[in-house]
Amino acid sequence: AACVDDINECASDPCFNGGVCRDSSAGFIGFRRETGADGKEKKVGIPVEPDAYHCICRPGYLGEHCDIETEL
Repeated sequence: AACVDDINECASDPCFNGGVCRDSSAGFIGFRRETGADGKEKKVGIPVEPDAYHCICRPGYLGEHCDIETEL
């Protein structure tokens, strides 16, 4: 059986301007709440590509790497 090491895509610190990097090793960047057909609220994973990362930008910044400044 082949063994593959999990690579931390955030190790290179790809997010700028104080953005926080989230590695997708679990296959999700986070969770959101949705209301199901039965009317009950549930948590649903927000999927990302395997071996990827997602930058969570501070207010005033956007873009894949939080490198675009916006007006507040």
